[in-house]
Amino acid sequence: METCYRLSFEAHFRLVTIHPWVDDNGRTTRLLMNIIQRQLGLIPSIVTKESKSEYIQALIDSRKQEDSTIIQDVMLAQHIANLESRILQYQQSINDAVNDNSNTVNDTVTRLIALIKAHPEYTYDEYAKSLNIGRATVARHIKKLNGTVIKRIGSDKDGHWELITKEQ
Repeated sequence: METCYRLSFEAHFRLVTIHPWVDDNGRTTRLLMNIIQRQLGLIPSIVTKESKSEYIQALIDSRKQEDSTIIQDVMLAQHIANLESRILQYQQSINDAVNDNSNTVNDTVTRLIALIKAHPEYTYDEYAKSLNIGRATVARHIKKLNGTVIKRIGSDKDGHWELITKEQ
């Protein structure tokens, strides 16, 4: 795979070195590089603003020393760093989504417990309507809370919920 990336970097370097256009040589040759990468089934490389000066210096050094491995090494290192950064961003977004979901669940459970305390006689449907959530969600939360935080007193039809205190 590294060889394939180096091939695309080499194509980029050769085209940008001849400077075929008056303007946009860098962008156009990076586009060529990305097309080659896509054709080879690779993830396209990005030259970020933060790494642009290192990229340009590597182009200059490669031309002066007539050694394209300089630009290839820099671009490969930048590509790897970019992928690692994207992976970390993705992992953080997953963690944030899990935490947001967990906070939402905790908020729903807290609101449900408060509602049970205020209205122990309500049915699942009444809890669902009051909390603006589905009946199945209420049933799932009550099932988890039953026996640890709340308990049922009486029958399903005529009974009510009671909070379990530490003394019980």
